[in-house]
Amino acid sequence: MRILLAYDGSSDGEKARDLIGNLNLPDDTQVSIVSVLPPPSTLFHADTLQPAHAADADRRLAEDAEAELDVAARFLSAAGRTVDVKVLRGRPGDTIVDEATRRDVDLVVMGSRGHGPFKSALLGSVSTEVVNASARPVLIARGISVHRVLVATDGSEDAMLAARAAISLVHDTGAELHVVHVGPKHVYPPPTAGPTPPTGTDRELRQEAQGVLDWQVDEITKAGGEITQAHLRMGRPAEEIMHLSEELVVGLIVVGNQGLGGRFSRMRHILMGSVSEKVSRYARCSVMVIRKDLYDRPSA
Repeated sequence: MRILLAYDGSSDGEKARDLIGNLNLPDDTQVSIVSVLPPPSTLFHADTLQPAHAADADRRLAEDAEAELDVAARFLSAAGRTVDVKVLRGRPGDTIVDEATRRDVDLVVMGSRGHGPFKSALLGSVSTEVVNASARPVLIARGISVHRVLVATDGSEDAMLAARAAISLVHDTGAELHVVHVGPKHVYPPPTAGPTPPTGTDRELRQEAQGVLDWQVDEITKAGGEITQAHLRMGRPAEEIMHLSEELVVGLIVVGNQGLGGRFSRMRHILMGSVSEKVSRYARCSVMVIRKDLYDRPSA
């Protein structure tokens, strides 16, 4: 297994580091730890620092980043991981996504928000950008352990991929596995033109949602998953997933990036945002987002 840890020395970055150290990962797991620094031209302006001073300040910043990476590497090496480190330059979100692709990693792990000495490198908006742009699974760490996993499903292909990832994680960690499906609530038609609301009575909608959940539970069981409990909720998916995660006190939510709507819609994302983005941004626990591919690119 190959993991890319985006690290900035912040407290949230340390949570991501510690979570990797605490998970029962395969013996051959390779962890590549990277710190992303913006180019010097974006950090220092000619009217505030002389070129020589700017170069010296940039050198010290890079040395500090390398020192933070060394600390993280020693921690993970002590936990039995094989580790390499690298300081990268560029726009953080793009650089992390490109590095994950170049290394062909199985998982990107990062903190939800950077507040350390390199907070300009990893901010909350960067983690959201990586979730939206990466074709690799992304884990946003907000805790250092996983004792209970909640996989959110809607019966889509990405949701089943998320379920398989959750099964593997549960087998490795011994955590409880919970499954949730959120069906739509009945909405009366608006008086003006707009999106078509769910049709059918509340009972019919609930029966249909229960059918999706039952089918997904059966598929997860066939795939080797041992489900502690399945949950049916009705309402707004992101809100219901997060509410249930707090009720259960889960350590990790696993969710697919694309739902039953099919091909990823740029305009829909701009106007409404995706469920996975909302959950990864606002959930209080760690979140893993699984996707088959962002734009249905053919495999090489």
